[in-house]
Amino acid sequence: MGLAPGGPPPVPQLHGGWAGPHGRDAVPSRLGAGPAGTVPDPRHEEDLGFAVLAQLDDDQRATATIHTTPPPDFASRCVPVLGDEEWPDVHGVGRRDAPITDADREALRWVKGQPRGLSRARMGANQQQAFDELVEAFLLRLKPEQVGREMDRIRNAGRDDLHFVWAGSHRIEEPHYFRLEGPVTLVEFDNTEDDANHVHCVWRDPTNDFGVDILAQHRAAQHPGPADHADRP
Repeated sequence: MGLAPGGPPPVPQLHGGWAGPHGRDAVPSRLGAGPAGTVPDPRHEEDLGFAVLAQLDDDQRATATIHTTPPPDFASRCVPVLGDEEWPDVHGVGRRDAPITDADREALRWVKGQPRGLSRARMGANQQQAFDELVEAFLLRLKPEQVGREMDRIRNAGRDDLHFVWAGSHRIEEPHYFRLEGPVTLVEFDNTEDDANHVHCVWRDPTNDFGVDILAQHRAAQHPGPADHADRP
């Protein structure tokens, strides 16, 4: 299935995500479940992320792991439009008991056009297969008519330019975070709350990102508490 000629590509929308002002075709697109195991629950993607991590040798794992402390939520936070650089919040909504430092925030930052971690190009054949299964699992969360188009966009932008980025513990029962980043892709997964029993993931397109602050609205409704965010650097 290829891209239709003429006009911009549709913006991906995750099943169970939230739509922006343009209806169901909007990013950011988000999934979450707490406690983990409820619906929708991206626990399958979590298992696949750990499968990729387990395939890496020590040097590759060190390259992929950008920090030992995970962000309290997404590194891109709940901004409706990605800037050129995003730093995570100091703490999650209502989670003043678990702040991170400015040094942590800098270590975890996302920078547009400057992917971090381990690229697919630096993986062996078996590692690439595990990584591709992880990417495919996230792709299959999209609306069915968007899966083929988005896969083509990733391939056309350079599949080997996708990077696997990890932060936090390498143990599934402890707080952890990973993301996939590339020219047209930013997928973030975090399981850092409630003793690693509260899952969030988000799909964003750095080249085609728009929407009202729906993520912040959801988090404020689902996680009552002080909702002030740290200023951008």
